[in-house]
Amino acid sequence: MRKIRDNKNKTSQKSKMSYHSYKTQVQKSNLKKEKNTLKKTKKQKEIKKEKIDNLRKDIKQKNKALKKARRENFKKSIIKNLNSDSFIVVAGGITIILLLSLITFKQSQIADIKYSINKKNTEIHNINNEIKVEKLKIDESSRSDIIEQKAMEELGMIYRRQDQIEYITVD
Repeated sequence: MRKIRDNKNKTSQKSKMSYHSYKTQVQKSNLKKEKNTLKKTKKQKEIKKEKIDNLRKDIKQKNKALKKARRENFKKSIIKNLNSDSFIVVAGGITIILLLSLITFKQSQIADIKYSINKKNTEIHNINNEIKVEKLKIDESSRSDIIEQKAMEELGMIYRRQDQIEYITVD
């Protein structure tokens, strides 16, 4: 009986061994498959990243081209608007108004300056008149006939008569 048992044990061990080896082989093959799938997914991810990067670059280039086209269209529309008749009329009107206001402002400044010049001229005229009056006063005070007349009128001076003259002899 022992032999039978030993045989059974051996066969069970073999079957266990083969089961374990089979299991490890299956696990190894599963690992290889997983590695392959991981490699494939990594490659696919890299390809997707490259595609996304390329798409982003294309979008940036298209956006730049659109912005450039918009700028050019805007410039063209401004030039068209500048060349239109209504714009020219409005710009001309504004220019005329600005020029008229500038002329008015300058005329008011000129009027203020003329007023101050006239004011100074009247002051000069008044000062010249005062100078003339003072010169006349100086002339009056230095002329003998005027001094004599004032002395007679204001101070009551009279000329000496012959009888009032006395001669003194000096030896």
